[in-house]
Amino acid sequence: MRKILFIAPHFMGYDEEICKELSAEWDVTYVDSEKYLAPVRLNYRHKNTVIKALLKVVSPFRDLYRDKMLSLYFTTKIENWMKLKCYDAVLVINGDGIPNNVYNMIKLNS
Repeated sequence: MRKILFIAPHFMGYDEEICKELSAEWDVTYVDSEKYLAPVRLNYRHKNTVIKALLKVVSPFRDLYRDKMLSLYFTTKIENWMKLKCYDAVLVINGDGIPNNVYNMIKLNS
């Protein structure tokens, strides 16, 4: 059976329906992207007001901070999945919170 990595947030059961449909023809590994975005949001909320303002105003700092924090939470987990299975396909829904290095890692290993 072919293997697919499905990355999406849990939302109103859509992810479950998609997994059910995919499971008819694929061995599905589902990743709830919200589990990895939530700690990043929480970390940001605990920053002081000056840092938050700086991150909002200076986009290079914001992008650097965002990529670093998201990479911290996603990279290790993705590396572990890629070691366990070689995927034939990857399906990502609402993947704007996934850093580019994770996409590159998936592309290299699939």
